[in-house]
Amino acid sequence: ARRTRRRCYRMHAASGVLLVDRHIEKNGGTSFRSVLTQAERAGHCMYWGFSQNSAAWNSTVHALLRLSPEAPPPRLCIEAHSYIDYGIPWRRRLRQLVALRRVWRERSVPMKMLLTVRFRSPLDYYLSFFRWGVAFRIKEALATGKGKGKGALSRHWNGAAAAPRRPMWGHNFSEWAAQVPNLQSTIMARGMAASGAEYYGRMHGGSRPKNAQKAWQELDEMLSAFDVVGTVSRFDETLLLAADLVGLPVLTYKYNRPNQKGGYRGTNADICPDREACAALIRELAPRDHRMWAKYSAAFEARLAALGP
Repeated sequence: ARRTRRRCYRMHAASGVLLVDRHIEKNGGTSFRSVLTQAERAGHCMYWGFSQNSAAWNSTVHALLRLSPEAPPPRLCIEAHSYIDYGIPWRRRLRQLVALRRVWRERSVPMKMLLTVRFRSPLDYYLSFFRWGVAFRIKEALATGKGKGKGALSRHWNGAAAAPRRPMWGHNFSEWAAQVPNLQSTIMARGMAASGAEYYGRMHGGSRPKNAQKAWQELDEMLSAFDVVGTVSRFDETLLLAADLVGLPVLTYKYNRPNQKGGYRGTNADICPDREACAALIRELAPRDHRMWAKYSAAFEARLAALGP
């Protein structure tokens, strides 16, 4: 069922705004989108959502680089979903934003930039992603003998011809999870990996890096460029901090609980009857996810504690 919850805030106004929220699947992105669309309806910024193709992105960045202190400052709120990684990779776009901030500061352009992202504990992320977009695909594949993937990768049976047919996602949560190690951190760095994990039960581009330390350093460097790295469990606090930093008035938001795809009605207990065993499995499969969670969730909690009650 879809539930709604309303929150109201009052914030001070800013002169110019560029807010970029990196929408990672299953991490409160749809709820944050409602914040941005509410801000647009209230006249506080223009919302540019879901995907940004390379040509439009480059034109926007170049225009923002040419801003002068005397120019009317724009207000732009961007929802950077998975397709932010299509064409121009997300990490390159992030470097462009960091350079843009530096240019504004050097030229005294009256603009505020805010880069935000949210994440959740590794096991919770795996369970949420599986319930939302994978469980029904396995159920249908096992019932019909056919997979439901799209495109060339819909050749979904593995093994020799005489072996029992196997859905490309595996038979259950554990088998699927084993095929998508370091799920959340991989999607964080390479947004299009989410489509592979959901539709094909596989990811490419860094889930099993040859150099794990280098992969961690790249992820850590990327996350350190964000102004707010919040947690889903602290969504309200993340929103308040972000709005206060950029000076964007935020009026309301809708708490979104999306329906699980394909009519799937299973719960975490159905998927994972032995939660401790599942937690141990994800600790083994997703060491980079756990390292990310340990460092950045602790840093966010410390930041909130420093701000006081």
